[in-house]
Amino acid sequence: MTWFKNKAKCQLCKVLEVSVVHDKRLCNTLVCHQAHLLITYQYGDEVCSNKVLYDESFFEKSRDAEQLHILADDKMIWHL
Repeated sequence: MTWFKNKAKCQLCKVLEVSVVHDKRLCNTLVCHQAHLLITYQYGDEVCSNKVLYDESFFEKSRDAEQLHILADDKMIWHL
């Protein structure tokens, strides 16, 4: 039931920056070759960041759109 409490804190957050990163520390050979997106977003008065698996369509939207929003809380991104 903990995720219900966290999901209640979710809100639409403005994306500040999207960067492509390669994390060499991943041990899983199935995903270690994949890039990740480091997404920096505004959650209330806080600036938060989180890493998600690379999503080409979201990355292209971040390059084209002036403003982009995600559904997130202070600890994680729930939906791109």
